[in-house]
Amino acid sequence: MVHSTFMVDLRRSATRALAFHPPHHDYTFPLDDIMVFAFSARRADVQMYICNREHYGYLPLPLKQEQSLEEEVESFSHTMTEALS
Repeated sequence: MVHSTFMVDLRRSATRALAFHPPHHDYTFPLDDIMVFAFSARRADVQMYICNREHYGYLPLPLKQEQSLEEEVESFSHTMTEALS
């Protein structure tokens, strides 16, 4: 699952209306970053879609509080090995 990662074509003038904060004045639903952004996109007439045709990279998981920097280095090494395979 990809969460909170978007590629936005900033060449389109409609993208100037996109925002997470402050939420659009018509947004009356629970505060959720994805929902606020989707509402903003809909109001700006900017289509959101998932593209699986291209590989754009990796989104590593953040370290848990109890994890060490050494574990982060190991995780990064695994990611690099997978990327280069």
